[in-house]
Amino acid sequence: MMRIKLVGIMVIMLLFIIPFQTFGLQLTLEKENSDFDEQLLTNNKDDIEYWAVVVVAFNETKTHVYDALVGANNWNPSNIKLLNRENATKEAILEALDWLKEKADTNDIVIFADNSHGTIIGNLFTGVYGIVPWDSRESGIITTKELDEKFDAIDVEGMCLIFDCCLSGNFVDEKTCVTGKTYDFTQFNKGFISGVEGDNRVVLMSTRKYGAGFHMNIRNNKTGKNMSISFSKFIADALVNKIDSNNDNICSAEETFYYAQIKFRPYALFMFLLIPFQLQLLLTTGFILIPFPTLYDNYPGELPLVNV
Repeated sequence: MMRIKLVGIMVIMLLFIIPFQTFGLQLTLEKENSDFDEQLLTNNKDDIEYWAVVVVAFNETKTHVYDALVGANNWNPSNIKLLNRENATKEAILEALDWLKEKADTNDIVIFADNSHGTIIGNLFTGVYGIVPWDSRESGIITTKELDEKFDAIDVEGMCLIFDCCLSGNFVDEKTCVTGKTYDFTQFNKGFISGVEGDNRVVLMSTRKYGAGFHMNIRNNKTGKNMSISFSKFIADALVNKIDSNNDNICSAEETFYYAQIKFRPYALFMFLLIPFQLQLLLTTGFILIPFPTLYDNYPGELPLVNV
């Protein structure tokens, strides 16, 4: 009886807190849009190119984000590199980031999207976080430090990083995650930062800090097909549907995040409240599911991804 009451209280609290937080984020975004219309027009100049590396390892067989970008009218398919399954080795991922460094210039927009496993080496609070490439047993993981060094070398107008993996909420310093852009966009000392933070970057993460994430397939009895449920899938849907909440003819990284956050929430709540499963996961991995997406945003205005 006590467990039923506890679950009921948790449901009420989550249903109240999370929508309120999202509403606040949307209000902040709408306010910013009026301040940066001129910059968005500048970002649409013909000399801007869009570049991407999309990594799909372990979690899914579908390439949602890659497919969405290939179909976008302002993206050249030859500017998008896909590393899928056995091709997503550590060497290939790091070389692809070097490719971005060589190809993209200071006027361009870059996306790095990773749909894989996230992991930690060492202690929960002081350990090293990273992503798991296909050949991790032979080559090891790619740490957030290694990734950040590669990102730092890519000198572009804006960079969108998408991490759909466990523990991704730990890939940036928690103090830099935002519930609205209320701080000044100034250069900060990277020596004090351990994650993938950076100027002119937007980081979309599928979990909260210290939390595992999930992917699932739901069978549609009418069509007989499986429907993929993941943070990446809803990010891709936002790109395909050209979500433009402020009608500025740009589908931005921020707008795709808020869209995916809302769409993913019912499934995240369902999984989060499966108490027996959470206890089993905690005992076997040391983590529980906290599959509520997190945003880090240090781009002035909105980071444009797809023209509407």
